[in-house]
Amino acid sequence: MSENTNEVVNGISNENTAYKYDAFISYRHTDLDKFVAEKIHKYLEEFKLPKGLKNKKGLKKNRIERVFRDKEELTITNNLEDPIIQALKSSEYLIVICSPRTKESVWCRKEIEKFIEFHGRNKILTVLIEGEPGESFPEELLFEEEVVKENGVETIHRKEIEPLAADIRGKNRRQMCALLKTELLRVIAPIFGLEYDDLRQRHRERKVKRIITATVTAAGLGIVIGAAGVASALIINNQKDKIQAQNDEINSQKNRIEEQNKSLLLDQAGNLADNANEYLAQDMRIDAIKSALSSLTQYDGMDIPYTAAGRYALTKALRVYDVGDAYRAQNQLKADYNILNTQISPSKEYLMAYDKFKNVYVWDVVTGELLRRVDDWADLSLDLRSESNISFVGNKMLAYCNNDDKVVVLDVVSGEIVFDVDVEVNTSVIVKGDDEGKYVVVAVDKKIEVYDVSNGNSIYKKDIQSTIEDEIVWCGDKILYIESGLGNDESLSILKVVDVKSGDVLEVETTLNTFEGAHIKDGYIYVYGGCYGSLVPEEYSAVFAVEEASGQIVWLNKYKDTPINKLEVASIDEEPVVVATSYSQLLCLNGSTGLEEYRTSVTGGISDFVIGDSGTMHMIAHEGRIFALNLYTHELYAMDYLLECNIKMTDIVGICAGGYYVMPMGSNNIIKYAKTDNPDKRSYEADEEMKSILEGVWYPSGDYVEEADKIGLENLHMVANVLYINENVVAVPYFDMTMDFYDVANKKVICTINNIKSVPVKCFGPDSEGNVYIVGESHGYCFDKDYNLVVEIDSLKHVDIKEGYMVIGEIVGDLWELPIYSMDDLINLAQKEVK
Repeated sequence: MSENTNEVVNGISNENTAYKYDAFISYRHTDLDKFVAEKIHKYLEEFKLPKGLKNKKGLKKNRIERVFRDKEELTITNNLEDPIIQALKSSEYLIVICSPRTKESVWCRKEIEKFIEFHGRNKILTVLIEGEPGESFPEELLFEEEVVKENGVETIHRKEIEPLAADIRGKNRRQMCALLKTELLRVIAPIFGLEYDDLRQRHRERKVKRIITATVTAAGLGIVIGAAGVASALIINNQKDKIQAQNDEINSQKNRIEEQNKSLLLDQAGNLADNANEYLAQDMRIDAIKSALSSLTQYDGMDIPYTAAGRYALTKALRVYDVGDAYRAQNQLKADYNILNTQISPSKEYLMAYDKFKNVYVWDVVTGELLRRVDDWADLSLDLRSESNISFVGNKMLAYCNNDDKVVVLDVVSGEIVFDVDVEVNTSVIVKGDDEGKYVVVAVDKKIEVYDVSNGNSIYKKDIQSTIEDEIVWCGDKILYIESGLGNDESLSILKVVDVKSGDVLEVETTLNTFEGAHIKDGYIYVYGGCYGSLVPEEYSAVFAVEEASGQIVWLNKYKDTPINKLEVASIDEEPVVVATSYSQLLCLNGSTGLEEYRTSVTGGISDFVIGDSGTMHMIAHEGRIFALNLYTHELYAMDYLLECNIKMTDIVGICAGGYYVMPMGSNNIIKYAKTDNPDKRSYEADEEMKSILEGVWYPSGDYVEEADKIGLENLHMVANVLYINENVVAVPYFDMTMDFYDVANKKVICTINNIKSVPVKCFGPDSEGNVYIVGESHGYCFDKDYNLVVEIDSLKHVDIKEGYMVIGEIVGDLWELPIYSMDDLINLAQKEVK
């Protein structure tokens, strides 16, 4: 091992090891966090320990020699890249820049975890720049896990800790920089092995010396100025020109400062617009709107000037010209911490999720509104990804076991508790509501009880012989569950079907020991589950059908390589069809015989599916692709055009009301995808005259090559068209999909637009703000008065400047009329979105 690489023993660095870096700065690559990180980096490397203090304490060094700060955001992968890993290993201290954005950064948290793994917690230092500690410090810094052994049983306890922090929160950057000079001493002191008071006292002494020096200098200067004033009085009439010159210089300096401030604000506007585009590239649309809105209005108390980049980012994030031809990111459903699992209500209108610290959230997925947050849910399951002690009851109620051993039924809309009941929980509890919102079943240890939600009364109660560890499934007024090891053979289990109204129980012997779910349709019970474990003769997944009247198994299919995780039953030509899926396999079975009628693999793995009334099955894959299967013809086709999902690594994917939801891996965000429903959108009926205009607009008119030659353009063989914006300016698209705005009089290019998506063939404009609209076959573009691109519009067909509307769509399909939005319109829409 080389000299500059840390020795790591049992996960903790050796204190005698030589380090390559004194510190590693971890921060979120957003504007403010990056600004602070750069300031800290510069300050640390410029800091010099007072000589007297160095000698007094017997220190070997008086400077912080090397600090590691990665300049660019890392590519999203499962692991940190090798250079970062090596830098963490080779750094003695970790400095974490903490803001509410830090907790959202997968990479900051990975860096913290890795540093703790290499060096422990004692050498982590934090700088709080924004927000309160609880919302800005990652969980890895707020809690420490320790293993406690009691009566031979090891349990993991979470202990709350308070990290050492420098607090530089301020109203603006200037105030933060002022605080940084003193607060950063809290970070510097440990690096030198000093106490904060050592540096603070020396800092005060030096400050006092500076004040004394400045005072003496000022006094001496006052004497000189007084003497000079007497002399100047004698010749003041001869100094008017010099005074005027000084005034002119002062005004010149003032103008330069104003220009510098303007330049800095423009840079800030550009950074905010870039941030908005980055958010949108991750499908975080609401964050993108917030950042773009700030780039055009105010940021951190400062008025931000208009930029074309800001308007482009805001218009793109708002999607005001989207007519709903695809599912795109709409809302962000945010939890406080990383989400572990979700449930969707029967109507798919409400989504429930719980995070790693057992906080429960319920959102209206149509509006994106957080309806309820619950933090008293009991932690009773070891498997955090298959919680069974919380469930929807119908669509608007939630049943769960709380920390006081009560089963609570909560109305998530009103927040009212419908009823609660005491339970004695020793090992586990299953709480399950039915789809219609009528019942809740509670299984505790070896007892099962059903409650009527309308009045809280117990309507069915039964002692059972073994603890239920799997699903309890509602099918109408019946509950289904499996009791293991109760058959004639110990390897057999009993599937019990209980009518909670009559109390009648149907028992079916089965070799399944794991129950996944069931459906009852047209007198048959379709069950799916598995037989797993080291004691069973063979492991398999199974689907079987039971005649409801007799309890006889009609057919049973076993699958060794296809673990079934979801099943639905449909009627096709009045015959039952069982549709079952595993991670990547899709099976269609004859519901009467169990015969396999169709099987296929689905690229990307099947995450969720629904079957429509028309016999078409829609599926969403784990990677965010959509597929459809015609259950009549078994024609399978991908619909990649229908969902625009930019999430590359997904954890949870599902179907919800009006669209789909996707959770990026290891995230506290769930993204809802929906088609845009712009209330300003109107159906447009083109008359015959307009149809002829629209049909002929896609072809360049006139001899544009001759026109290009006449105005002095070069590379005539690359010119695709010449469009006059006005008598002095032309737009010149080229076959390489670039476009120049060209000053005809001065024969020079004003600006160049790259990567246009279709050759413009017609110009409209300008509108009341001076914006110019240009239309091509597949796309339209809007440019401001300086010819900067501010809007790109799919399928733009026509713009009526006078009436203030545009036409979007396909001539052979739907055409839509949308208003031309002004800058004020866009800002108002954005402010409504982010409320």
